[in-house]
Amino acid sequence: MTNRPQLKQEIRSYILNEFLPGEPSDTLEDDTPLVGDGILSSIDTLKLITYLEDTYQISIDAHEVVGGPLRTVNGIVGLVVEKKTA
Repeated sequence: MTNRPQLKQEIRSYILNEFLPGEPSDTLEDDTPLVGDGILSSIDTLKLITYLEDTYQISIDAHEVVGGPLRTVNGIVGLVVEKKTA
């Protein structure tokens, strides 16, 4: 398992490259809301979930998607760490 800072960087890089191409890296802070502010559409959220599940060999449940930890980079990192240590 990667360490938390490395994991955060991997996830931030993926979101920036996939959903905010060409935007400066400071566009995406660790607590920037991803859902509801137009960064991630519902299709983008599904792409993100697929990426997380495939990359980190985890399973994300439906209740973790809506209003859950996928709202911010910090939340995503926490979810991945929790799933990997469970």
